[in-house]
Amino acid sequence: MGRSQVSGRNLVPEPPAINTARIISSQGYLFAVFKYFFQILA
Repeated sequence: MGRSQVSGRNLVPEPPAINTARIISSQGYLFAVFKYFFQILA
């Protein structure tokens, strides 16, 4: 029941979810690198 619901729900908003996940991951990576460099400088 839960599995079918998840798969059925994933069919429609799959591209937007992947897009947002990609953006968040890239932003998180850049933020981590920036924080790392800032810590080195400070």
